[in-house]
Amino acid sequence: MLFRSKADVTLDAPQVTVATAANYTLDATGAAVLIKGGDAAAPVPLSAGGQLTIKARTIEQDGVLRAPLGSITFNATESITLGDGLTSVSGDGLTVPFGFTTGGGNSLSYIGAGNVSTPVEKAISLDANGKTVTVAAGATLDRKSTRLNSSHG
Repeated sequence: MLFRSKADVTLDAPQVTVATAANYTLDATGAAVLIKGGDAAAPVPLSAGGQLTIKARTIEQDGVLRAPLGSITFNATESITLGDGLTSVSGDGLTVPFGFTTGGGNSLSYIGAGNVSTPVEKAISLDANGKTVTVAAGATLDRKSTRLNSSHG
């Protein structure tokens, strides 16, 4: 899913998360993106394998941003700043049901069969086009693993 903005964007939420196997792109090329707010102690969402890409002139991450067992990519033309927030692709300690609903939520389809022991993809990527990436002392980047459960017996 693609979201475009020519204006600056602020995401202020208890936590910004990505749905299971979803692919989101926020394209604010030429503008600034600020992520703020949140509680790092909030429960990790039961989702897995989602991807979030943010493209902007500057990206400032001071909030709680999660894509459990997925990927988070920041592409900036000027700078990326990781402040005192949490940027996480971890689902550590969780057994995540890996599937999706169909038929208006009446049916659950599982991706694969049995337990998936290797995450679909798990990465945090920071690309400031050869310019500035700043990581504050209080910034947390979390890539811990977990176990996916796609058994449906």
